[in-house]
Amino acid sequence: MYRELHDLLTDPSHDRGTRLLRLQGWRGDQLCRATDAGLVARLAPAFCALGGLAVALVGSSALAAAVAVTAAIGVVAANHPVEWVANALAARGGRVPLPRNRAAKRLGCAIGTVLLVVAAVAFASGHTVAGVASAGVLAAVAG
Repeated sequence: MYRELHDLLTDPSHDRGTRLLRLQGWRGDQLCRATDAGLVARLAPAFCALGGLAVALVGSSALAAAVAVTAAIGVVAANHPVEWVANALAARGGRVPLPRNRAAKRLGCAIGTVLLVVAAVAFASGHTVAGVASAGVLAAVAG
């Protein structure tokens, strides 16, 4: 498993952007569509990283819960809510919409949901350090 991940992240035949898209689980035609979409394909991870950072800096259980809801939707829906907006704008502008999220990206959303729920509960119960640590981990790994 480690070797496969290492090979995926260091494959010299792909640029960094393509490696990050492959890490999200897209292959073949879906990878081509995600590549054509450009930076839009990285919106959901960027949203989670910024959301985690905001939660860690503000220390709000309500904000943590709100961002956790978007991450949870990303687990069960075809795309993350941020990608819904991007796909709607792409359709209006005649651009390529993002493909449905694959298992790797849904797993990332699930992990993000857990980290944000932990942060929300920690902040609500007065355990600020645990909340900052949980949200900080999300901010560090999602980007």
